[in-house]
Amino acid sequence: MSFRSTSRCQDAPPRRLHCCRAFCRPCGRKRRTDDPAYEKRVHAEVRRLVTRNDRKIEELRRRIPSFTCIVGCHDCCGPVTASSEEMARLPIKTEAEHAAALAELSCPHLGKHGCEVYSERPLICRLFGTTPHLLCPNGQRPVYMIDTKTEHEVHQFLARTRQVLV
Repeated sequence: MSFRSTSRCQDAPPRRLHCCRAFCRPCGRKRRTDDPAYEKRVHAEVRRLVTRNDRKIEELRRRIPSFTCIVGCHDCCGPVTASSEEMARLPIKTEAEHAAALAELSCPHLGKHGCEVYSERPLICRLFGTTPHLLCPNGQRPVYMIDTKTEHEVHQFLARTRQVLV
């Protein structure tokens, strides 16, 4: 039996159609397809979306101003979320490292000397201190705060992409 994007899982809620995923979300059964051309089209579409998101992340990063933090502060380094494209840029942490960081309500990439992934930090981390809505608790800020349009675009990107806990 072959599942297509319009096929239904018998355990799926009414009117919920499958998309091209390796596993059925409602029931967890492995999906199969007998159409290599279909799989190729789906993989091409996924690559296109990832590339588009990567370009958007780079564009937004360039538009977010930077500033100098107070050494040893880390007040804004709590648990944050990031898109899968941003996560792909970060080093992999163990479950124990994640659990320890979460227990302290901090980021797993926060080391003794600050952010260990500062140059690759997610967009939400870059917003801290650059917008009136996410002020630095110690009053640090860039010369010019982020413009409203860029802040809105960052929030739109975060809302429309799947975010996972870093």
